[in-house]
Amino acid sequence: MGDLYYVEHAHHIDETITADITLNPSHAIFKGHYPDQPVLPGACIVQLIKDVLASSLKTDSVLVKAVQMKFLQMIVPQENQRIALKIVYAAVDNYLKVTATLSIAEAPSFKFQGSFKTTNTNNQ
Repeated sequence: MGDLYYVEHAHHIDETITADITLNPSHAIFKGHYPDQPVLPGACIVQLIKDVLASSLKTDSVLVKAVQMKFLQMIVPQENQRIALKIVYAAVDNYLKVTATLSIAEAPSFKFQGSFKTTNTNNQ
């Protein structure tokens, strides 16, 4: 996703990952989604969750099931450049059962529940 976002701080304790993220409001994706009212696309949010998991766990994964994706508030990059991500996961065999919340100023804007299949399990 290039420079769409930057992870400012990430903490991994037990099976919980928290990250402070800064969006790049001038990223090209916002010119098309949507031109006069840019918002962070849902697909980018799921990719962000996957990327933070991969970085924290030092493993790659593929989304295999999304049980819930609930959009509570649009993330407008010009207004909400700083967002917080909390991921709680459970590793079962080669799968990660994940619950994630993306928040703006401590107010949830996106909730996710689903499963990722890890493609390597070296550091779990």
